[in-house]
Amino acid sequence: MRKDNLFIVRFVNLSIFLILEGLAIFMISRTTLVQKSGIIKGLYSVNASINKQISSVQEYFALKENNQILAQENALLRSRNNSLEKYIGENYPLVTDSVLYKYADYTYIPARVISNQTNKLHNVIVIDKGTSDGIKEDMGIITAKGVVGYVLTAGEKYSVVCSLLDIENMVSATISSSNTFGTLYWNGKSTKKALLKDIPIHTEIIKGDTVTTSGYSMIYPPHLPIATITGKSKNNGINYELSVELIEDFNTLMTVYAVCFKEKEEIETLLKNSDKR
Repeated sequence: MRKDNLFIVRFVNLSIFLILEGLAIFMISRTTLVQKSGIIKGLYSVNASINKQISSVQEYFALKENNQILAQENALLRSRNNSLEKYIGENYPLVTDSVLYKYADYTYIPARVISNQTNKLHNVIVIDKGTSDGIKEDMGIITAKGVVGYVLTAGEKYSVVCSLLDIENMVSATISSSNTFGTLYWNGKSTKKALLKDIPIHTEIIKGDTVTTSGYSMIYPPHLPIATITGKSKNNGINYELSVELIEDFNTLMTVYAVCFKEKEEIETLLKNSDKR
C-alpha cells in the first residue's frame, strides 16, 4: 500500500506542477508583447524541429522509389547520348524521344543488384530483371562508371551476370591516347586490379591513361571507361602487358544497366550465313 500511495502522491505533484507551469506561461504571455513574442517564437522553433524530423523520415522511406526513377531517367539519357554522338555530325534533326529511340544503336534497362560475389575466381552477380523485362543472354552490364560484365543466364524475373571479376571473362579494350586495342582480363587477385595484354611494343604507354571499351564486340558500346594504366611489362619481348586499375568499385555495386544493341541479331545472322559459305 505504501508503494501505491507514493505513486499517487508523485502523480498528483506532477499534475499540479504541469498545471501551474501552463498557467504561468499563459499569464506571462498576456503581460507584454515581448514575452508573448518570445513564447510564440519558441513554439514555432519546436514545431519546425518536429516537422524537419518527420520530413527526414519521409525522405528516407522514399529513397528506394526515387532511386528507381533516377535509374529510369539515366537509361533514357544514355540512349539519347548514344544517338547524339552518332548523328550530331550529320546534323540529323533529333527532335522527339521517338526519333531518338529509333536511331539509337543501344538502349539501356536499369536493374538492381541483389547478390554480388567478389571473393572467387569466377564471380557472378544477380540482378532483379529478367526476360520479362527485356533482358537476354550476352547483354552487357554497365554502370555510370564503367563495365561490370555480361548476362550469363536470364530467367523470367532475375538474371545471373558473369562479372568482370572472372578470370575467363575478357573484354576488347582500347588505350584512349593511342587508340591501340588489346584484351583486358582480371588477374584473379585484387578487385581493383586487372591486366591488358597484346599491346604492340612500339606503343607509347602513358601512366594514368584511360582504357575504354573498343566497340569491336556487340556486347558493350564503344568508349566506356574500364580502367587506368598503372604500369607495364614486356611479354616475350614482343608486346606489352599493362597493369591497370579498374574504375568500377565492385564492392559497392547497387544499380546497373543492361545494354541492348538493337542491330545485334541482324549482324549475327549475317555472320552465320557467311560461316556457312
